[in-house]
Amino acid sequence: GVQTCTLPICMNPRRPDLCISLVDTIGIHSGLQHYDKSLSAVLEEAGFKVNVVSNFSPSWIDSSRSQMLQNFYQGSLFQKFGRLLGSFLTYLAYVLPRTFRNRHWWVYSSFGLRSIDFLFLLPLLLARKRLIILIHDVFSITSPEPRFIRGWKVWFYRTLPRYIILHSSEARRILEAAGYQGVFLETPTFPTAVLTEVAQSVLGEDIQHAVEQGDRLLLLVFGSLRPSKGLDIALAAIRAMPPELRLRVHLIVAGRDSGGLLQSPGYEIGSELPVTILNRFITNEEQAFLFQRCNLLLLPYREIYQSGVIEVAITYRVPFLASNLATFREALSDHPSFGFIYGESADELARCLERFAQEPGQLHNAYQEEDLRSHAQSVQRGQFIDALRHLADPPGIKLKVPS
Repeated sequence: GVQTCTLPICMNPRRPDLCISLVDTIGIHSGLQHYDKSLSAVLEEAGFKVNVVSNFSPSWIDSSRSQMLQNFYQGSLFQKFGRLLGSFLTYLAYVLPRTFRNRHWWVYSSFGLRSIDFLFLLPLLLARKRLIILIHDVFSITSPEPRFIRGWKVWFYRTLPRYIILHSSEARRILEAAGYQGVFLETPTFPTAVLTEVAQSVLGEDIQHAVEQGDRLLLLVFGSLRPSKGLDIALAAIRAMPPELRLRVHLIVAGRDSGGLLQSPGYEIGSELPVTILNRFITNEEQAFLFQRCNLLLLPYREIYQSGVIEVAITYRVPFLASNLATFREALSDHPSFGFIYGESADELARCLERFAQEPGQLHNAYQEEDLRSHAQSVQRGQFIDALRHLADPPGIKLKVPS
């Protein structure tokens, strides 16, 4: 049956030759390099040697690192194909000599098992015993895709991975229903680097103007736009607020709309709506600038597996207002002062926003010291590291567990 690997802490490996290659073909295309940076820092702190194999520049993580793969999402169709072919040949040259090294493990980041993942996973099947799949989105198994595509994904999860990194109980439920029989590696949220000072010269003028809204309550929707994130629900909620209360808030939508969602019905933004759209990739410095100035993060999601933006909000002490989904309920059951659940409908969200617009002081009660302490402890324990150390050390080596 399905197993969960959780073990006592061991933050200092006895063997310094343990190496982990973090493979990420998502790269700058999605902004998940934030997660790569945090994961790499945690692994290196634990004593692992970490190599990043990605199509974004690993200098984001460490200025001494060089980029291995090209970003094959950019350019013309001919350029994309050329970059993909060149990247895959470079990838093969890196992977094949290392697949038979017992001290070399692989963590492959996947966003819902795209076609590109099957290509880059093929060589890693030679090292299947040392391959861990890190899934950032598991809902593709249940999404309305063609039946044969869902069938392939279910077959993959049921048959190939021995180890899968989990972020939530909802993901566990979906994978168990798909027939996964391997080991779940429970991972905590990883700490996000804090930028306390951001030079104005590195900020776009649109970012700077967006936060200049007087004493209005600044609401933030952050990240690449997709229907599942419920921006239309947030817009409908603001539209449903009484005009006098609507004037007390301002919504900033920061993230790339690569699918033309803003032109869809329900996403119309008339002059009566206090909304600023920043339809582009947001840099790390601009992200910090926004979170340092906004009062409330809106998460009106229709579905969610895990959300890295929650950890960013916690880092900058921005309370979040979220829909009634299991992932958000889990986050607030452990740390209730970090945010609020509004329910499911736009009307319920509107009522909450009206309350905060009338009494913004309620948000000052967020992030109680007790919750911050317990969250810090959960991040520092790193049970994922403990489980990984147990897997990576060959049988017969006794791990030294600090008291």
